Amino acid sequence: TDTGMASGRTKVFEGLPTAGLPPRLSSWGDFESLMEGLLTAEVISSIREIWWDCRPHPDFGTVELRMCDGITNLDDAQRAVDAGAWAIGMVLWDGSARQCPLPEAERIAAQLRRTVEVCGVFVNATLDEVAAVVDGVGLTMIQLHGDEGPSFCDEARRRTGARVIKAARVRSN
Repeated sequence: TDTGMASGRTKVFEGLPTAGLPPRLSSWGDFESLMEGLLTAEVISSIREIWWDCRPHPDFGTVELRMCDGITNLDDAQRAVDAGAWAIGMVLWDGSARQCPLPEAERIAAQLRRTVEVCGVFVNATLDEVAAVVDGVGLTMIQLHGDEGPSFCDEARRRTGARVIKAARVRSN
């Protein structure tokens, strides 16, 4: 069945108590009670099995927020915003099957940048390339997934005024 979305996974997950948007919780005690109930009912064996779009991190005392990454067209971007996304991400690296063409990225940013953060995902682009795309598209955030170091990130932020997210690789060895 064509859901009209790039992935039907989100709609399936919405029906699960461990995914999608969390239920409305008025206090930390409500959260603890819900976790205890899910653990007792053996729906989960650990808080790490909760994949809400917004959830407390079990180890760091922080709140994790998911954002939509891999948006390739304005219709999907608008659906993500309508569903409550605070940011949308467009892969602008030509090595990705989910690459968003620059003209479409410009349409998306023009329509939505006053509503949500509009993020471009780059992999090992030069500073000049990143700055030109940020300015040309109208991005409000940059997500770097290559070998960029701290000074590159600082300079990208300085040149563009956009917020910068740096993805870090985690290796098991």
